[in-house]
Amino acid sequence: MSKPNTSSYLYGIAVMIAGFSLHFYYVREVAASMILFSLASFGLTLIALGAFLMWHAGKQVRIWARPAARQDEVALSSPPR
Repeated sequence: MSKPNTSSYLYGIAVMIAGFSLHFYYVREVAASMILFSLASFGLTLIALGAFLMWHAGKQVRIWARPAARQDEVALSSPPR
């Protein structure tokens, strides 16, 4: 049996290290992409929620700020029960 060649082992180890480093690089890229996508989704959700709350608050303000004469008209014009 012949003695194993040391350079072939070093080549194999170098290829294995390069393969693992590429694998971990892609894992980090996917993790970074997921984090950025999650942050963007969260930000857009907060913007949409803020717009909805401002719309709802504006609607309530319009109801509360209605002139008293108009409220009396609406109350008087409704049919009796």
